[in-house]
Amino acid sequence: MASYRASAADVDLRAPSIELDRAYFRYLVVFDITQSMNVRDAAVNSTPATRLGAAKNAAHEAVTRMPCGTHVGLGVFTEHRTLPMFTPVEICAHRDEIVTAISDIHWRLAWRAKSEIAKGLHSGLRLAAGLEQPARLVLFTDGHEAPPIHPRYTPQYDGDPPAASSSAWVVPCPGQYPDSTARENLPALGLLTK
Repeated sequence: MASYRASAADVDLRAPSIELDRAYFRYLVVFDITQSMNVRDAAVNSTPATRLGAAKNAAHEAVTRMPCGTHVGLGVFTEHRTLPMFTPVEICAHRDEIVTAISDIHWRLAWRAKSEIAKGLHSGLRLAAGLEQPARLVLFTDGHEAPPIHPRYTPQYDGDPPAASSSAWVVPCPGQYPDSTARENLPALGLLTK
């Protein structure tokens, strides 16, 4: 075993520094962009906001606090699929682009008016695990299934869950009112007519 002894000549006393080992992570942050996420029953800084708006605000705050070396990608969920907007990129080199992309996520990106959360979560896990360098899935959702699934027909998946499933988080965005009010609130947002 080799040993090394530092001498005073090895240390620059004008600019001392120390190197520490630190764990860095890769995240695929996915936003549920289905209609129920447009219910205005959440708040951002005590101001009424949609569930999606509150989720985007939480993601903005998280991105501004992540250390350099962390990689973040973005995706969206609607219908029964999760699709990436871009794969994880290093946070400090691309922070402005990530923040802008989060700001630009909108319910109008949805391609269908369905919300099969269980299938979307599973597709997100597969997507995160299947990246060239696997990432941890972070899914912002209110968990609202539309149309609701009868318990007898809950999706069953063959085989093992994707490897990334052990490092995935579902971030709830429920707002202050139960989902039963969604049908009443959507007309006010111009998303559903009475």
